[in-house]
Amino acid sequence: MTTPNYLQVTTDENVSEIFRRPSRPIGTILVDAGRLESDDIENICVFQQKSDCLFGEAAVRMGLLSETDVAQALLRQFDCGYLVRGRSRVHHEVFAAYEMTSGRTEILRRLRSSILACLAEHDNDERVLSIISAHRMEGRSILAANLAVLFSQLGKRTLLIDADFRHPRQHSLFGIDNKSGLSSVLAGRVSLDVLRKVEGLDYLAILPAGICPPNPSELLERPIFSLVLNQLVAQFDMILVDTPAYDLYGDAHSVSRHGRNALVVVKDGVGQIDALRSLMADSMSARVNVIGSVLNTF
Repeated sequence: MTTPNYLQVTTDENVSEIFRRPSRPIGTILVDAGRLESDDIENICVFQQKSDCLFGEAAVRMGLLSETDVAQALLRQFDCGYLVRGRSRVHHEVFAAYEMTSGRTEILRRLRSSILACLAEHDNDERVLSIISAHRMEGRSILAANLAVLFSQLGKRTLLIDADFRHPRQHSLFGIDNKSGLSSVLAGRVSLDVLRKVEGLDYLAILPAGICPPNPSELLERPIFSLVLNQLVAQFDMILVDTPAYDLYGDAHSVSRHGRNALVVVKDGVGQIDALRSLMADSMSARVNVIGSVLNTF
């Protein structure tokens, strides 16, 4: 099958440019962020030399910056992939973007390691993982968002795709617009330049769901979805896909078949064993590689 021309806009060179990380002095970072004026840099440097202190400390003592300003700039300078609360549009439920040492972040770091080990064990070079569950409200979207952040913090070029057309969440979790996205790409209306970057998370890109189409199930079944994923796999180190609930629509299996790998989420106290068994059986019959399951207690 020939790749349509509109899918050939996003090239390896373009993606490399998205994730290009030049080293910048802290003063330049603060000027680019609008926290300092260019004229402030020289005055701070003079004060820094006289006071024998660091640049950030000098700026705080001069009343030009807050300690939060300096902390955020240092995160960017050292490529930490963390955000400062109150200074980002990213929702607080994406806690891995804010919490370096919390218990729940450490739990997901261990899950991240297990996922990488499972994919390596199956000799799977596709690096596409669908997050699926039997019911709504089991935490698929939140888990997908936090895992995407954690993979990006490894320096892996990470893409998070929202394939839940009926109840999309990733655009609101990351504070980006949802005017165009996956639905428009699959319908042939736009190219893959609709990928969105998230300020402060330099190795993460988002493909939002876009406007809900009148034929969501059919759109996700189209072979063009596989073509889209094949192009993206060549450009990203890890691709996570947020999916609809299995018990409401058949979309989840359509997405999983294209990506071939899935992680099952079960909400503590919500899931029904029959629905979960049905989900697992259908996944196996569709030759989806279910790498494991997660009991969500959050």
